[in-house]
Amino acid sequence: MFKKFFPIYVSLLIVLIGFGSYYIYKYNKKETPIKINISNNIDPCKSPVQSKIIETGKKMGVIEIGASGLNAFIITVDETNNYKVDYKEFGESLVLEGFATYDDVKEGLKTYLSKIFIKGVSGNNIYFVVSSGALKNNKTKILVESIKKMGHDIIQVNPEQEAKYLLIALLPTENYNDSFVVDMGSGNTKISYIDSTNTIISFETYGSKYYQDESIVEDSIQNNINKIINKIPPQNKQNMFIIGGVPYELAKKVCTKNRYVLLKKPENYFETNDNIKFNSGLKLYDYIYSTSKPQQVIFDYDANFTMGYLLNQK
Repeated sequence: MFKKFFPIYVSLLIVLIGFGSYYIYKYNKKETPIKINISNNIDPCKSPVQSKIIETGKKMGVIEIGASGLNAFIITVDETNNYKVDYKEFGESLVLEGFATYDDVKEGLKTYLSKIFIKGVSGNNIYFVVSSGALKNNKTKILVESIKKMGHDIIQVNPEQEAKYLLIALLPTENYNDSFVVDMGSGNTKISYIDSTNTIISFETYGSKYYQDESIVEDSIQNNINKIINKIPPQNKQNMFIIGGVPYELAKKVCTKNRYVLLKKPENYFETNDNIKFNSGLKLYDYIYSTSKPQQVIFDYDANFTMGYLLNQK
């Protein structure tokens, strides 16, 4: 009799064991958390900042005498001081290399001005500004004097003013309490943030062409940057907003579709490169990033300190 029903007993035993195992698994197992590497899942072309929509406003233009030549910008500013960039042009001026004459400057300036006039900017809304980095180059004086000779007024800004104007142009109001700003120029780098009293605090350090001064020691650069970053309150280090020639090159490697782009960590850009300015700027970015440790680094294709200057004139 037992032998007759033995196969049935075995089948029932297997079913009971299986059901018991399932019950123990379902109600007593420990969940293993799924680890997601957020940095690898962020789309750098997904804008981290929402651009303001400007319907109508006042058109203003500026020509910047920078450390590498003439740059031109046109913006439209609305009543609440939000702005959009309508036109931008970056140019290399031979004056800074000692090869140009007054006539070269005159012709080049006429070209820039004509483009600005054609786009609807009136003469009294065009400004000339000299960056603090450019003022360190004696050859810039030729360019400045040539422009003055043509009858134009030129505003000269120091590093502190430049940093403040950039923060006004680059940092969204909603990020005043959690971010700081970096402008990495050829002649100098400006770093700024807004403190608890709504005061803009700014610093100046080495630019991406620091290698031209053979007396500068690499360790002194890093130490100087560390001292500056350590003065910034922890809450203002959550985000780094950055512009500049070398950061621009880094952004192009990531995305060119939007105004705002998320940059990668410095180590993602280290490569064999013969461009000494790029390599020097990348070191500066690495020093700043390593000390501040921001959650994200946001590059702005459009912002420039001269736009902050224009907003201050409105």
